[in-house]
Amino acid sequence: MLKKLYKKLTRSYWCVGLFKAEIDSYQDLNINELLPSIHWLKFGNKFNWIADPFILDVSVNTITILVEEYVDRKGVITYLEIDKNNYQILDSKILLELDTHLSFPFIYRENGKVYIIPENSSSGSVKIYVYSIAEKKLVYITSLINEPLVDIAILKIDNYYYLFGTKSACKDNLHIYRSKNLLTGYELFQNIPYTSNRARGAGSIIYVAQNRFIRFSQENNYTYGGGIVISELMFLKDKFIIKEINQLIPIKNRIFGIHTYNKFLNYHIIDGKILIYPIIGKILLKIKKIVYG
Repeated sequence: MLKKLYKKLTRSYWCVGLFKAEIDSYQDLNINELLPSIHWLKFGNKFNWIADPFILDVSVNTITILVEEYVDRKGVITYLEIDKNNYQILDSKILLELDTHLSFPFIYRENGKVYIIPENSSSGSVKIYVYSIAEKKLVYITSLINEPLVDIAILKIDNYYYLFGTKSACKDNLHIYRSKNLLTGYELFQNIPYTSNRARGAGSIIYVAQNRFIRFSQENNYTYGGGIVISELMFLKDKFIIKEINQLIPIKNRIFGIHTYNKFLNYHIIDGKILIYPIIGKILLKIKKIVYG
């Protein structure tokens, strides 16, 4: 009875926000200072919402993004076109819907092509699609790995592609696979342990300098989507080393969580968690953190 009541009073939904900025240091990034400048998209409601945003393109007048849209108790991949001046949604189209849940439409660009790798772990594999700009549709290519990986990202270093992902049953380990071909031949390359449920991906991996990158992962200890861990990812002597440098934990305004951060050019995009019952919900979550922290 108490568990059901707690679950009801801490229910939430997600929204997506954009901001434009030149960020010199992710180590010093403060999400609470940024919140007032974020343009939150007006889309859906507590039963039909969007999350897991990735920026597809930025033109003179518009920004196009891909998101998970939550429809009828499962996720689909949706295309949104946004006015750059007022951040109003101009167009919306569902690009991919399956019998199984879809989310986290990771974008990889190479040789003029745009590839999309959505999270579809309930199918038991990682599938890759190519995006047709002219037709605004996703075309299935192949399965990269027959493993139920969640929230994956791909990074190319020299002649190798590195695929990063986690498994739902093993939330403290980051699995890294390697191949010389984007579309086939991935083998396990390295496992990296994280502390307490912080390994799951939260966005694309950002290039900083030679063999140095920024990786975003989810902080899910006290509530799902409570925040993001920012880590420096280094590739040294044929192995990856990860060092945590910052956390993004929103505590201001109506936003009480974040679990995706992406950028393209000088535009940044995040998702925000909104409690349906904000006052009592925040109190209960803080009590849980005190009791279990």
